[in-house]
Amino acid sequence: MKRFSISLLVIVFGLLVSISIVIAETFIDTTHDSRVIVAFKVAEKSAQEWLPDGWSVAPFGKGPLAGSNLLVVFHDRHLILDPDGKPSAVPHYRDVALATLSSQATSGETRLYATRVYITDSSFAIFNLVVISMYL
Repeated sequence: MKRFSISLLVIVFGLLVSISIVIAETFIDTTHDSRVIVAFKVAEKSAQEWLPDGWSVAPFGKGPLAGSNLLVVFHDRHLILDPDGKPSAVPHYRDVALATLSSQATSGETRLYATRVYITDSSFAIFNLVVISMYL
């Protein structure tokens, strides 16, 4: 009987946890997009100027990006749909991000910093992104 009670308690607890997780998730949108990432090796001093104090440029060590220290990410959101499947208020936009892999000498932590972001939708200007023309 005690074994049954423990099993029942575990099952009830599992159901409560899974229900709370489902309630916490809110469907916001669906996006159809494409990205192209181009890697460059630039002068370390130039890339360093965009990083916060205490962080230094850390080139990628392995794989197809090995040796590069600057990523240019082209992102084209072709269509953004709201939860009802209708085009959202901003149905599409483009952005370009410049990113640098960096490390902190004191902690050894490694991070990818998006050092610059250029975007075509002016509603994102509140995030201190540079808004550019849609038709470049």
